[in-house]
Amino acid sequence: MGWLKSNAFYVNQLGDERIEWLRSLPMEDEVLISGVNFRLFHGRPIDENYHPYLSMDELNTGFTDTKGTVHQGFISADCHMPYIRSHNMGYAINTGSVGNSLGIPRCHALLIEGDLGESKLTPMSMNILSIPYDNELAAKIADEYDVPDREAYKNEILKGVYSR
Repeated sequence: MGWLKSNAFYVNQLGDERIEWLRSLPMEDEVLISGVNFRLFHGRPIDENYHPYLSMDELNTGFTDTKGTVHQGFISADCHMPYIRSHNMGYAINTGSVGNSLGIPRCHALLIEGDLGESKLTPMSMNILSIPYDNELAAKIADEYDVPDREAYKNEILKGVYSR
């Protein structure tokens, strides 16, 4: 509930129906693709923010879900820095962010091609899709509304530098 109060502007933008839908989503999930069982989660509030510069040891906890199951890969979305890393436990992946991707101010998404639900190891492709968008328009819209931390937000979307 604290998140809702501290982010009242964004909660109001989304509205009650979308907030309820977000609340209904699982905190984590898993998916089997081409013989790799991936743990899926956002990051906070249930886990750490797994940045691309962390050591292998620091990434280890991302492979184990809240039930204690160890996965062959994890896909998180909280650090706003897209990456795909091989690891001695499997794949460590972050999807990046739509519109607030730190480092390179573009929209980023993860694309995985493989055999969904297949338990046998089969070929799989993992790619980060990088899409330019109208950052200037996003900054202009932020100026038109009372966006919290507006200057920091604009710095993030225009320059890819986190400043909060």
